[in-house]
Amino acid sequence: MAKLLIIDDDKDTCEYLKDFFEKRRCVVLTAHSGTEGLFMVKKENPGIVLLDIRMEGMDGLEVLRGIKSHDNTIKV
Repeated sequence: MAKLLIIDDDKDTCEYLKDFFEKRRCVVLTAHSGTEGLFMVKKENPGIVLLDIRMEGMDGLEVLRGIKSHDNTIKV
């Protein structure tokens, strides 16, 4: 079963996408900031990350660099 992490500062978007992918039998985790997202990547090791580029604080491009430096096999 695929493990998916959604990183987006818009909680409604996270909930919508979580519901969508859970109905398709994915394990879905969510994070509402770049910092929280990187923590979740390191803790949960998802296979796929859906990442918002425009976020307050740490933006999506910074998060992408952090994800790829941790594990460059994760699909983002």
